[in-house]
Amino acid sequence: MYRMKKQREQENVRNLALNTLLKIEKEGAYSNLLVNQVLKTAKLPLTDKGLFTELVYGTLQRKSTLDEILSEYIQMNKTALWLLMLLRLSLYQVLFLDRVPEHAVVHEAVEIAKQRSKGRLGSFVNGVLRNIIRNKEKILLVSGSFAKQLSFQTAHPFWMISYFKDNFGEEEAQKICESNLIPPKQTIRLNPLRTTRENLIRKMKEEGFTITPSDFLKECFINKQGNLALSQAFETGLFSIQDGSSMLVAYASDPKEGMKVLDCCGAPGGKTAHLAERMNGTGMVVSQDIHPHKVRLIQKNAKRLGLKNIVAQLGDAKCLTEQHPLKSFDIVLVDAPCSGLGVIRRKPEIKDEKTMEDLFRLQEIQQQILQSAAKLVKDGGRLIYSTCTIGAIENQNVIQHFLLQNPNFTRDSSLHARIPTGILNKRVQKEGELLILPHDFNSDGFYICALVKERIK
Repeated sequence: MYRMKKQREQENVRNLALNTLLKIEKEGAYSNLLVNQVLKTAKLPLTDKGLFTELVYGTLQRKSTLDEILSEYIQMNKTALWLLMLLRLSLYQVLFLDRVPEHAVVHEAVEIAKQRSKGRLGSFVNGVLRNIIRNKEKILLVSGSFAKQLSFQTAHPFWMISYFKDNFGEEEAQKICESNLIPPKQTIRLNPLRTTRENLIRKMKEEGFTITPSDFLKECFINKQGNLALSQAFETGLFSIQDGSSMLVAYASDPKEGMKVLDCCGAPGGKTAHLAERMNGTGMVVSQDIHPHKVRLIQKNAKRLGLKNIVAQLGDAKCLTEQHPLKSFDIVLVDAPCSGLGVIRRKPEIKDEKTMEDLFRLQEIQQQILQSAAKLVKDGGRLIYSTCTIGAIENQNVIQHFLLQNPNFTRDSSLHARIPTGILNKRVQKEGELLILPHDFNSDGFYICALVKERIK
């Protein structure tokens, strides 16, 4: 009886994972946002929540590898999307997830297929999966070039592997791709205006969560299990959910009490709030976005955290002088729209959606926003450029182009003094720049550059 009940629960988890994957594929939904939404609404035990998350992310992360294998056994272009997704989901478990026996995976896949096809496709799914299992050892043996092997092993497209290799070398490229398969950890940032480190740890323990302090950032904590967005502590604004790498933007900006700061690509408001907290609730942080619904997210976040020094506005970051006077901000942050190559572990679909052409298209937008933002920086003020991507096209090349056109800006030689030593020691960093790769601290890949505007005497 217990075994049958447990089996039905697992089938529900797999059906839920299948429906989520189909929604991501059909509607282009962001995987991290949709997974969090499903976890909030689905009534799943804690262990099943972990399995659900692993199934969705794992299938997305290995999609190109799974398709390469399946193409030898089925006609991909003639297979219904739900059936193809079911085979991907099942094949991921068979090849890469040891916790579920193969026979159980096949049985559950067959049952789901029967339910969705009125009994017609159960034997088809059984035959495909059994055939692959018989050839499992042979399938996983891949020879050929570095790029071919790494592409199969980590499901990254050839162009992306070549880009990582050109930027960081073969060894680092492999580490980046392998780290993108590691499930992301949820990290949070303490709101010092509402609680202390000790009180937050105690409060989370009372709610059944275990958080551990970061080795590098005093306001950062790592979550062991569960979704902290569902906690009462989150609702009452004791913390924000933010990756540790992203928190370093506030360190680079270094806002002081009473300053006027602009976050010109502010949604959903995580970095905005961090800046406002470091200003101790004083001064003003103007945070804007081009989309009205995203401006509302900034407002909602500020209200939850009790930050009254945040002003959320609708605006186009490429046309900032139409809204703000020249030289009107002490600090301007450009957290630019980018390819997201540093956050693939959180958004695995990036591997299938992005192309090299996208990087150059985004570079043009990044340069436009940076030029626009520079006009609002006071003499002696600071301009911060950040992205959640890695590689020169969207980062170092953008800065180099900007500096050639704006000789009144220079690299901020004081940046490294504001960054925790353990982070800087990971790799040699150019003056005024900070680069974090995904495997450095098991966090997001991130780039930050701090520039200073010449003070007119």
